[in-house]
Amino acid sequence: MHCSLCIPEIISLIFYETLNGAEQSLNHLNRDSAQTLAGLARTCKAFRDPALDLLWKSQCTVMNVLNCMPGDIWEVLDDTGAEEVRLKRPVLPSDWERPFIYSHRVRHFKYEFSYSYPDSAAFYETLRMCLPPEPLFPNIESLLWETSDAALFPHFRLFIGPRLTSLTVSTFQSASHLSLLPALATQCPLLREVCILTSDGLPGRCETVSFFVKQLTRLQSLEVPCLDAMALDHLAKLPVLDFVHLDDQTPLSPVLELAFQTEVPSSCTIDMLTLTVTDARAATEVLARLHASPIRSLVIQFPKNTSATAVREIYNGVAANCNLASLDTLSIALPPTGTTETAADPEQIALYAVPGTHLFPLFTLTTLTSVTLAGPVGLDLDDAAAAEIARAWPRITSLDLAGSAFLHVPPRTTLRALLTFAQLCPHLWRLSLPVNAHSVPKWRKAETAAEARPTQRPLDVAAYLSSIFPRLEWVSAGKEDPRDEPVRAEVLAGQRKWKAVEAALPVLRKVRAEEKYWTRREYEEEDLD
Repeated sequence: MHCSLCIPEIISLIFYETLNGAEQSLNHLNRDSAQTLAGLARTCKAFRDPALDLLWKSQCTVMNVLNCMPGDIWEVLDDTGAEEVRLKRPVLPSDWERPFIYSHRVRHFKYEFSYSYPDSAAFYETLRMCLPPEPLFPNIESLLWETSDAALFPHFRLFIGPRLTSLTVSTFQSASHLSLLPALATQCPLLREVCILTSDGLPGRCETVSFFVKQLTRLQSLEVPCLDAMALDHLAKLPVLDFVHLDDQTPLSPVLELAFQTEVPSSCTIDMLTLTVTDARAATEVLARLHASPIRSLVIQFPKNTSATAVREIYNGVAANCNLASLDTLSIALPPTGTTETAADPEQIALYAVPGTHLFPLFTLTTLTSVTLAGPVGLDLDDAAAAEIARAWPRITSLDLAGSAFLHVPPRTTLRALLTFAQLCPHLWRLSLPVNAHSVPKWRKAETAAEARPTQRPLDVAAYLSSIFPRLEWVSAGKEDPRDEPVRAEVLAGQRKWKAVEAALPVLRKVRAEEKYWTRREYEEEDLD
């Protein structure tokens, strides 16, 4: 055997690359890969530890470890139609010697109710009483615990170890569950990635989660329901944060705000901050606490009943508190799963439609390359507002101002606005904008409205779009939504026309390519002559 194969790190790399190429992921080994690693472990001493480390690296059940115990300890019963694991005799310390040879190799554990067998609270209670003082998986690095069974929740602590760096728990459903959080930071001082999901409305949720977060000094990724002012100040002092998501952020307590209004020195750079807020004030307050931390990507999701005035407050908060030189991606809209059920009568349209003038504070963010802005009934823009947007964000590559395709203020932007984007935003590759396409301007002379000609022909629209966007590949008018009964006929009629526009674009691209080819050939032949 070559001397390089006596180095465990090289062998591990060879095994990892071979199996990872075959399976794309080593989180769940298939039977063939597991048998291959088991065979390699029995081949020679040089192969044993690297092969066993990969074989045991990721687990989704404790039974693989427990099956290494003597066969007379556990029995599987099926008296009630569901398999249940029970003890046949008391467990002795010597019974754990062989299981711990392998459990020390486990680095990742994923519990999902759908396939993590066994799944009874009684079994885990028995296991907890039988375990020695040391953790079941002392070298575990990541734990994902996902189950809707609240009775199983307390037992996730069986898998906590001092080397844990990633923790995802989605079953905090009561005050007693939240009581486990304060001790976790002490038990797991190396935590870098944390995702804590809780039921809505738990008493003391924000305070308990904030206390937990304030003890974590190595955080790089955080997803929690909400935080108080002190926890936000703690985040601002961390060296770097790759991702922060506050799922149900409420306005900060006025008492805490008065007590902690001192300037917080910040060296933190946040790659992505996502806020799902209960009202506009919560978004502004969070950004104010983190104003000294450069944010590269900001996503704010607000409730569907947020008025245009409240949306303007969010825009003002973003412009006032975000670093003008760092923000690259901005999204301020409804959550993806939020449905726009606001009534479409004129009073509601006036209340929820966001006028173009509300966007003006955001124009100071000149480094933006990706922008998504939407309201419950969309943005009320005209060609002049569209031109201001194009001039403010010349680096833009993706711009989404569409909002809902089925419930929105009637569009006042025309096809002329698209020419403005074509002229002022050379890097733009994706544009979503409500457009009134009933008249098609002459694209070379589109300065005055008098030069536009009324049309209902999709081919004219396709020709205009192809002329200003020569490489345009597709257009879309949204999808049919069964909730949109009152305007479905009008929406479907518009969709059919835009489908015809989309169908014409490939033909126009082909004609354009042929013209360029023959023009090039003609010039080449003239040069030869």
